[in-house]
Amino acid sequence: MLDIRTMLGADALLQLCCAGGLWAIGRQVAGLSGLRWFQWAYVCTALGLGCACAYGPESGHALFGARCLVMASAVLMTQGVAEYVASSANLLPWGGGFLLLFAVLDSSVDTSLPTNAAATVFCLFFAAQLLIGVLVLQAHKDAEERFTARAAAWMMGATALLCVVRAVVSPWRTVPTNPMANDPLRFAGLTVFMVFSAAMAFGFIGMATMRLQRQLETEARTDALTGLLNRRALEQAAPAVLAACRKRGTSLAVLALDLDGFKWINDTHGHDGGDAVLCAAAQVLSQGLRDSDLLARVGGEEFVVMLPTRGARAAFEVAERLRTRLEGLTIQHEGRPIMVTASFGVAALGNADSSWGELFRRADRWLYLAKHSGRNCTRGEGDPSNPAGEPAPMAGAPEARRGPVAPRLASRTT
Repeated sequence: MLDIRTMLGADALLQLCCAGGLWAIGRQVAGLSGLRWFQWAYVCTALGLGCACAYGPESGHALFGARCLVMASAVLMTQGVAEYVASSANLLPWGGGFLLLFAVLDSSVDTSLPTNAAATVFCLFFAAQLLIGVLVLQAHKDAEERFTARAAAWMMGATALLCVVRAVVSPWRTVPTNPMANDPLRFAGLTVFMVFSAAMAFGFIGMATMRLQRQLETEARTDALTGLLNRRALEQAAPAVLAACRKRGTSLAVLALDLDGFKWINDTHGHDGGDAVLCAAAQVLSQGLRDSDLLARVGGEEFVVMLPTRGARAAFEVAERLRTRLEGLTIQHEGRPIMVTASFGVAALGNADSSWGELFRRADRWLYLAKHSGRNCTRGEGDPSNPAGEPAPMAGAPEARRGPVAPRLASRTT
């Protein structure tokens, strides 16, 4: 016949399975290391239920230890939730004080009373701790993670509600003083707790998986050194930006720029010095652009800027402003100053441009002209000194590149 002790053992085994599953997933995927708080929460619950199974006349403190361990699991779950929402969050000191208060109150309750006051105290404290996690998840503002966060919050909230119902009902019932005696409410409570515990484990895994997926997507779109968009991200975003500008009837301009003499910087100051120059240049460029502009590093020292709603003249002015800022930039590396300049090519969207690739090729041709016009200069459409807006033919000028995707800048070492 199924009894309370058997139910507790089965529940403890389920908690260990949940902890083991979280541990295995977190071990296989490094980005899911945040599951550790939930993993240890399930371990504490399993240990607490195990202590309850060991209850007997000769082990009167077993139930007290069991309740404290299960309460500790709620504290760890809350910390995991808080760290998920904000990586620097730390609710452990507060949770530790909450756990200490519970231990003091629980130890002062007369467990021999038939009203089961100890269960009431435990359920209220456990529910209060879970509700803190629910509030933290509900306050999570990230739209892309809202569904998984809300799903986990509902699971935690349902478990807390179960505890509140148990706390309200317990004082009105006369139950056997032996906590291992069979009782319908205890059976029902343990069964529902098993179901919600498993559901919460899946919810926590879903939360962590969603976060990891977003991190991987961001890494795939981001240049690891500068934090800017990479070539892949630009090639994916550029056609959509161009189509949106055409649909709204607004202008669009593209800047292609290349840091001058970058090979010399690498040869003279080492690759660490070159990396420092790239990071500093990326920061200067970012600070000189609007939030709606797209800035990407598409090669070693090559960058591309998309300027929605900017015409040729405005884009040329932006390029000159950025060039001047880079010209005044001095990077200190290992006690030695590094100067940097850049050459810019500017192209604006015209009626003849049927694709992003064609617009980019024109900006690249202007950049090539700027590199062969003495460097540290801007050439392109919108140039007051060249109202015709056509690059002069040059010997050895690169042919237009062809391909189904946006062209890639050739690596330059000049």
